[in-house]
Amino acid sequence: MVRFIFISLVALGFLNFTNSALAETGRVALVIGNSAYQHTSPLDNPKNDALVMTKVLKELGFDVISSLDLSQNDMKRAIKTFAQKLEAGGRGTVGLFYYAGHGVQVGGRNYLIPVSAKISSAVDVEIESIDLEVVTNAMNVAGNGFNVVVLDACRDNPFKSSTRSLSRGLARINAPKGSLIAYATSPGDVAADGEGENSPYTAALVKTMQEPGLTIERVFKRVRLQVHEETKETQTPWESSSLTGDFYFLPEGSETRPKVEVEAKPKIEDVVEPGEVKPEERAPDAQLAYLKAVEDNTLDGYKSFLRTFPKHENAARVRQIIRSIADDKMWQRIKKQNKASGYRRYLAAFPDGDYKGEAKARLKSLQTAYVVPPKEIKKTRQYCGHPHGKWRVIDIRSDDVLNVRQGPSTRYPIVGAIPPHGTGVRRVECTSRNWCLVKYRCVSGWASGKYLTYNDRKPVGGSASKYYRVIDHTYPDKLNVRRGPSTKYAIVGRIPHNGKNVTVRQCKSIGSRKSRWCIVNWKNVSGWASGRYLANMSTGRRP
Repeated sequence: MVRFIFISLVALGFLNFTNSALAETGRVALVIGNSAYQHTSPLDNPKNDALVMTKVLKELGFDVISSLDLSQNDMKRAIKTFAQKLEAGGRGTVGLFYYAGHGVQVGGRNYLIPVSAKISSAVDVEIESIDLEVVTNAMNVAGNGFNVVVLDACRDNPFKSSTRSLSRGLARINAPKGSLIAYATSPGDVAADGEGENSPYTAALVKTMQEPGLTIERVFKRVRLQVHEETKETQTPWESSSLTGDFYFLPEGSETRPKVEVEAKPKIEDVVEPGEVKPEERAPDAQLAYLKAVEDNTLDGYKSFLRTFPKHENAARVRQIIRSIADDKMWQRIKKQNKASGYRRYLAAFPDGDYKGEAKARLKSLQTAYVVPPKEIKKTRQYCGHPHGKWRVIDIRSDDVLNVRQGPSTRYPIVGAIPPHGTGVRRVECTSRNWCLVKYRCVSGWASGKYLTYNDRKPVGGSASKYYRVIDHTYPDKLNVRRGPSTKYAIVGRIPHNGKNVTVRQCKSIGSRKSRWCIVNWKNVSGWASGRYLANMSTGRRP
């Protein structure tokens, strides 16, 4: 069994974290261990891990709801009971959810697998399993002050023979503010299930949780070093923390109690392979530096170690960890931007990255948005005629054209063009990013809205060629008119966002940026205004 541990300490809005321990009014935990799977490979340790976790949590003052080998309905009922207890406990209650068993990822979402699940496709996972968000949402809605989630689940797909489309492992979750996420091993690696009754990670975790006076960060640093040593440096636990306060499983000065003993035997033979460097023969300075990098578990720490000891026996492993960190950081940035170009860059940089499945799905979704169907384009071209819209093209050079595309972005193919001074453009609708669906003669598609301006052919008070209108303003914005050609001068009047028939007498460029300022007259207002917000009512050009 390959394992993944996830711990999330979620601070709700009403919880005030400080540098002191949390003021608790109670502790409630739900522990689930699924081992006896009916339609896939059974697991040896989840039941044992759940039992030892239950015993330790009770010793630490938790009111524990413990359940083994649950179906989907049984898991839902247990989660509901757990959430009701959290809500009844109030804001000061600490909630802890622990799950051991199979878990898979589909489309960037994590699912916990009940023992009765019969899965033959990715669709079956969503129907037969429990979405992790069901648990986290139930805990958040309960309104208690502090939540802990522990997942000890298989990272490899337990249904490989029938569901090759499932992503490898569980989706990683970065720690939001006021939380900590802990993994049983480094990103992209696997963890030992153990030949004893418990996995090396679970054994180390429940043992260290019983040490008094340790903040949760110190607990996981000790666990990391213990597991790293017990597995002969093949498994390195991992954390992501954004905690702003201290949490203690067992505060300093707590009453001494008998510790719950656990046994862990990793699936690693304690022998030295031919040609392997024995521990006592390693360079002391290099090994100390390596253990320090493992304990600190930071990108800078790993890079510093590689610079100093590039030929260390664990250098390849450290490089893998650094690459995984880069994978995760790039994905979080790309995901936040949510652009097709970003997802393409991610897939090019990490073709086998942890998030390749979700990246491909998001890219496909963006590529199919706002696309003008080819049939519609063809149908529009059958009715070519004289332009009849009220918009015109501006700021396009005389030797250039305004491209019309199949979708609202430059990534879509060009389906036509509008000449640089084209008039009579019909604007149907626009997106929030100022791409507009337009029609012009035989052309129908999307064009950048910044090159279009409204064209009023019937100005009041004279020829359109002599007058300007205010552009790039929306209600209630107004164009300021000042005493001089700069924002440092006082405002003497304003022209509304839709002001028309503005006369321009003189313009000049001001400052290093060559900002264009003009003397304008509009009704009883006279002074200087920025030329970038004015467009000729006939040609659409700026003064």
